[in-house]
This record gives sequence, structure tokens and C-alpha cells, in this order.
Amino acid sequence: MQWYKHDTNATNDAKIKKLIIRHGAVGYAIYFHCLELIAGDLSENNITFCLEHDSEIIADNLKIQGTPEKSGMQIVEEIMHYILELDLFQERNNHIYCYKLLKRLDSSMTSSPKFRQIISDAKQNHDLVMTESCKIRIDKNRIDDIRKEKKRLTVPSLNEILSYISEQSLSVDGTFFLKYYTESNWIDSNGKKVINWKLKLLTWDKQNKTYGQKPAYKKKEIEWQELEKYK
Repeated sequence: MQWYKHDTNATNDAKIKKLIIRHGAVGYAIYFHCLELIAGDLSENNITFCLEHDSEIIADNLKIQGTPEKSGMQIVEEIMHYILELDLFQERNNHIYCYKLLKRLDSSMTSSPKFRQIISDAKQNHDLVMTESCKIRIDKNRIDDIRKEKKRLTVPSLNEILSYISEQSLSVDGTFFLKYYTESNWIDSNGKKVINWKLKLLTWDKQNKTYGQKPAYKKKEIEWQELEKYK
């Protein structure tokens, strides 16, 4: 779906006011950007109202700069937790949804007769996840999750890392990158499994250019250098 209804007085909503009071313009931007992502993914084959983009992608889309205390991803995650707390979004089975977006849809938003009928049926049936199109989407999500699990098991070689660094002209030490994640069993600083190592390289490059090498990385590198002396 290419567009959805947006009230010009949205900031008068009490919950959105609270979001702005606590997180300012960044909170407001994240909330409505997520609505755009959810609405943009709606089609006659998907009316689950599920947010399929993670905090890393959202932070990159909005160019949210981190601070010495928090990364851009962590800022997005903190704000998303508050959005859920306000019940602007809902969480089910570790996925985030915005069922209230249904109120912003009508049949004039699409020229597809099938999609128009789905929207009409969904408005009459508030149990959105149980519509046939939702079941199709949920099955697809499960398949995608399995694919992601398999992808997590594929660890890049040093040559692959160095080749990608060269292609993208990144300012990242490939050997150090591989050693860092190998030692952590490919768990990132937020305790999550690394899914896309190329995206991690891009994130490291951006952080290196913005803040210089992180203290945690420097500390780890010093530890390795000390160990090398005794080998």
C-alpha cells in the first residue's frame, strides 16, 4: 500500500504527547516511520499489520546517531519499548503489530477489487490475525525465520570479509572483526545473534568514522596482544 490516512492533529493524541514528552522528535519520527513501514508492506497477501524491520534497519533509515552511552539501535529499542507500553503498538509472539492502523484504511486506497474486499472484511472482523491472508503471511514468516536460522550458521571467512571491506572501501580491520565475533560466538553487544555480517561491517565502519574505535574493542585488542606475548 502506497499511502494511509494521517491526522493533521496527531500530536494532540494523549499517548503521542507522552511519547514526545519522553523522547522528543526522535520518538515521534520512529513511531510514524514504523507506521509507514507497516502500511508499505500491506497487500492482498499480507494484512497482518506486522512490523518486519528491526531496530538496526530503523536506526539506519532515520540516520539516528548514537551517543557514547547508547548506539542508534539501542535508542530505537528503548523508544519501541515505550511505544509498546503506551499500547500504540502491540506485541505477540515476539513480533510487533499495529492493529489500530486498520482504522486508517479504506477501499479507496487501492484499485485492487480483491484487496478492497479484504479491507472490508477485516474491518468487520477485528480478529485480524485469523484472516486467511494473515495465515498465509504467518506461514511465510515461519519459513523466513527458518532461513534466517540457517543463515546465522554461515560464518564468513577472512577472505570474504576482506573482500567486502575492499569493495565497500570500509575503514574496518577485517582480522580484528573476525576475531571479535568468533570469540563472542557471533553475538553482538546487545546480546543478539549476528544475522547479516555485511551489515555489521557497515555499522562498524560508520561508528569508526563517527566516534573512532570503541573502547570495548580497544580493550579486547589489548587483551589479545598480551596473550600473543606468551605464545
